[in-house]
Amino acid sequence: MLPAPISFPKRRDSFPRNRSGRLNAALRAPSRLTNLGVLLLTSLALFSLLLNLQHYFFSSDVAYAKTCGEYFEDAQSVERPASVANLKHLIIVPGHGIWTGAREREILDEDSWVLASFQRGRGRPALIAEHIARGAELTLQNQESLLVFSGGQTSPLSSTTEAESYHRLALAALYLPHKNATGEPFQRVTTEPFALDSYQNLLFSVARFREYTGRYPQKISVVGYEFKRRRFETLHRTAVRWPSAEFEYIGLSLRNQAEEDEASAGELQNSYLPYTDDLYGCHPPLSTKRRSRNPHLRVHAYHRSAPELRNLLEWCPSTTASIFRGPLPWDT
Repeated sequence: MLPAPISFPKRRDSFPRNRSGRLNAALRAPSRLTNLGVLLLTSLALFSLLLNLQHYFFSSDVAYAKTCGEYFEDAQSVERPASVANLKHLIIVPGHGIWTGAREREILDEDSWVLASFQRGRGRPALIAEHIARGAELTLQNQESLLVFSGGQTSPLSSTTEAESYHRLALAALYLPHKNATGEPFQRVTTEPFALDSYQNLLFSVARFREYTGRYPQKISVVGYEFKRRRFETLHRTAVRWPSAEFEYIGLSLRNQAEEDEASAGELQNSYLPYTDDLYGCHPPLSTKRRSRNPHLRVHAYHRSAPELRNLLEWCPSTTASIFRGPLPWDT
């Protein structure tokens, strides 16, 4: 008889099954740690990105607020003479050319003027002198008024500004006195040397009044061509939200009706209609014209001297006819 086969007990794994699960978990642990690390690093990166975005978008506002405070303090620190402390009425004479002369006899000589080609041969020097004389007359009639000649360095052919040349002409022609009744320099006249168009003539003259007197005017009068009346009364005044009851336009006509009709047609096509679509003149074609009148690359500083107007000075809406709605010193 054959011997019975020898049977061996089944060999059991050296690791129990429950230990096998632990092994798998142990083997997978580094993967989970890696995923956790990636998640933490991603979170930190996103947090850093958010901080950078916050700094980019909001730090400029903080700097702006600090700067506005500095501007205000700087504007307040100017020591002004007592004779300008109580001025209330702003009289503006916008520039239309540059007088290069020095003596009264040169006022009517076109060779002593920097003028556009369409202005020549039409007696423009006499008309401009009339504007200057009228502004001076109004100023001398009102002891609470300040006369501002407004106009920048608009021509590459001249190193002076429209405003300075008007002031010089007013003194040469004796439209204004060099001294007041007490023998002191006549101080109720100044220049605004940065405006490049009629909208800036108005806004920058208001800023210059603030710079010169330390306050804003209560009334504005503008002396200019009659054919520009609607542009100032309807568009520019509306753009700066100046109350109509405190705004006056003194329009002087050209010498003959044919020229008046021609100028009115050009005004409608080249200025009134474009400003109707772009009240602030900051889009083409008005902005292009404005840039072309700044060959000397001048930049005003009214953000510093009239800080209350900073937002209006920078206002350029994408909707071109949108009116500025921020606070203004003359709001009632």
